[in-house]
Parts: sequence; C-alpha cells; structure tokens
Amino acid sequence: MTEITVEQYIESFPHSTFPKQEGEPTYEKIQAIHKLAAANAASVETTRGGGQHGYLAIVLEPATYTTLTGATFMPPTNPGPVPIIAGNTRTAQIAAQENAHKEHLREYKEYVKVGKAILQLTTNAFEEKYLKHLCHRLTGYNNVTVRQVFRHLYNTYGNISELDLVENEEKMKKAWNQEEPIEVLFNQIEEAVEYAQHGNAPFTNAQVLNIAFVLMAQAKIFKDACKEWRRKPPNDKTWPNFKNHFFAAYIEWKDDNKYTTSEYTDSNLANYARDTAEALQTMLQVNNAIVEEQAQQMANLTIQN
Repeated sequence: MTEITVEQYIESFPHSTFPKQEGEPTYEKIQAIHKLAAANAASVETTRGGGQHGYLAIVLEPATYTTLTGATFMPPTNPGPVPIIAGNTRTAQIAAQENAHKEHLREYKEYVKVGKAILQLTTNAFEEKYLKHLCHRLTGYNNVTVRQVFRHLYNTYGNISELDLVENEEKMKKAWNQEEPIEVLFNQIEEAVEYAQHGNAPFTNAQVLNIAFVLMAQAKIFKDACKEWRRKPPNDKTWPNFKNHFFAAYIEWKDDNKYTTSEYTDSNLANYARDTAEALQTMLQVNNAIVEEQAQQMANLTIQN
C-alpha cells in the first residue's frame, strides 16, 4: 500500500492553505492561524485521545486538550523498522505480531506526517524573521513541533498580561443571556480556557466545571439538571459530559417554555393581543351589521302585512 505523503495530507485538509500574516504577529493573527491548524488536525481520524477529535492534540497543549475533550491523548511511538519477535514464538503468533507492528508503524508515520503538514502551513503563514528562534540553520524546522511554534508565538508576540488574564476570567464568568443559544455560553468558556493557556495560566478541569456550574445555577432554569450533575461520579464530570448534560436540559426547557423564548417576546405577545382585539372588533361590527339588516327586514315585512 502506497504511503500518503505530507503534500497529500495538505491537499486533503479542509484548509490546504493558510492566509499570509503580514507584519509582526499579534494575538488575533496567531489565534486565527491556530484555529485553522486545529481544524486540519481534527480532520484526520484516529482512535487515540477518545477517538472523536482526530489529531487535535498535535496543536493543543496536553492540559487544554484534556480539559476540552475529557480525554488524554497518548501519541504513538516509533516501533522501529521491524517487529521484535522471540525465538520460540509460534507461527500464528509471529503473523499477529507482524500485523500489529505494521499497524503501529503506519499510525506513527501518519502522526508524524500530519504534524509536519500542519507545521509547514503554519510556518509559511508568518514572516520567517519571527520564527528564526526556532529555525535551525541546517535542519530548519525538522526537530520542531507545531505546539512549540504556537507556544513561541503566543509567548513572544501574544502580549497577554496579568491584567488580560484577570479580564479573561471575568469574561468567562459573564452570566448567560437566555435569549442566546446555550452554545454561546459554551463557546465563551472554551475561548477563555484557550486564552488562559496561551497566557501560561491554564484553568484546571475542576475550575472550568465549577465556573460553568455556577453559571448554570445562576440561570435558575436548570434546578433539576444541577441536582443530577452534582450526583454524578467524579470520573463522569468532564467538560464534554457537562455540555451534553446541560444542552439536553436546555432543549427540554425550550420545549416546556415555548412562550418564554425569543419567538414569544413581550413585543410579539403585545402584537398578538392587538391583532386579536382588532379581529374581535371586526367580527363584532360584522355581527352588528347582520343583526341590523335582519331587524330592517323584519320591519319591512311587518309594514307589508
């Protein structure tokens, strides 16, 4: 079977080119490229790291990956060119070990090439002078990882101060506007988690869940869901599980309270009441006209008789 090349991986990515970032990198420029890199990494399927996020771990720090996915990613190691088989191993076992080694080697090469493909796109997105610190005079970026590149960019040019980190936490704790989809709140929290990591002050999983839980409790519409979450065993309390749990509660709330959603705002209800009143008034006028007409007809009949 022909091996996939770095160039072929690049062509298969959802973002096969990254826009060139002119001038000195800023946090916004770095983050824009980081998101493209993350989308590319996640697009290549693997059973590792929970099996639902592809090779996203290539571009995220381990702590951030674990917090956002609820899983730990163990990168494949190099198994060597040939399997190590003991001399007294049976033929059937040899075949099984050879197949396992072949798959292990394929996965390792895939992991390396996906990383190199994203590294190539990322380094090409910024002017070379801003990455000179990482680029070896002879080997270039061969011994550099994607995470190291982004870590360098954020630390050197991200300009995240202590005050920025405090403000970031305040944004993270901003109360949810119930007229907005709950996904807006989830994104608010995830953006803050990533920002804190880039500022070398990452939140722990417990901190993220505690802040998110308080926001749910403050909404005062998830009382039962909050009680159920509290009763969950510690191992089930991950960020992905939190989102799934409260998203289901959100859908149930929307179904049970349709007249409190944005579709039925005070303005809409007022319009509905006005239209209903006007319709009733029209019906009343028509009815009165019919009654008057019938009365006139009866009067005419009486005169004729």
